[in-house]
Amino acid sequence: MYSQFVQSLTSGSGLTSSFVQAANSIKSYCTWIASQSVGDAGLNATLVTIKTHAASWYNSIYPTYLDMPDTITTSGTQITGDLNMLISLAKQLQTAPSSSLEQQITQYANALIGTLTGLQTEMSSLATDIATFGGNLTSDARTMQSTMQSITVTINNLNNQLVQLYGQLHALQNATCPNQGDINACNNSINAARQQLETEIQAANIFNQALNMCQSAIGGAGYLASFWQGMTADTGSCIASLQQISSVSATILLLDLESNQANWNNLDATLQQISQQIST
Repeated sequence: MYSQFVQSLTSGSGLTSSFVQAANSIKSYCTWIASQSVGDAGLNATLVTIKTHAASWYNSIYPTYLDMPDTITTSGTQITGDLNMLISLAKQLQTAPSSSLEQQITQYANALIGTLTGLQTEMSSLATDIATFGGNLTSDARTMQSTMQSITVTINNLNNQLVQLYGQLHALQNATCPNQGDINACNNSINAARQQLETEIQAANIFNQALNMCQSAIGGAGYLASFWQGMTADTGSCIASLQQISSVSATILLLDLESNQANWNNLDATLQQISQQIST
């Protein structure tokens, strides 16, 4: 009933740390970028758009992401109960086949299908939201790269401008009849260029750090989206198997259910561990 994806998840001791690490890379980026600003009005407008995309993590995705493992484990009582009952009925069916037992198996299978279908819808929605978020971050990373290229050009132009201005200042100061007004005007131009240069350098540092952190967050979003996409697909496989339960022999049904009960117990324990880790 469960695919190799779930089996690999439940047997992998590094799942919890990988899940938490992926989430932390997103949280670190979104928290940091929210507090950043630059003095260049044009660059700040670009930064505001980037910050808006990052803010969607906490504004819309994070609450669901935070609750999802617990949402699944909260349904665990129902899932465990239905699985236990199905196993019990399958054992009875194996020794004493009857239409009544078959009807009960179908009844509990349908109950489990209902539980799993609700979870599948929630997991699919979360996976889609995280994937969309990751897509926005990928677009932002490209914007950061092009912005840094633009800033580099501006910094080079300002450095060239300063070289020219200092040359002009030297000439004005060493003129036969120095004009103090021209000297003051040149100094003012130098100060303005130096101030703008400092602003651009600060912006370059911010966008450079933002790009590095954004790329880590993109990787984290990709991992989390894939995780919930895989869970969604596995749940779909479970539902499809349960829908065909009446066509499976009692012996195969019992083996399948017992195997899936073990998988579910492992997955439930892992999700509880994840829930504890991400809520701290």
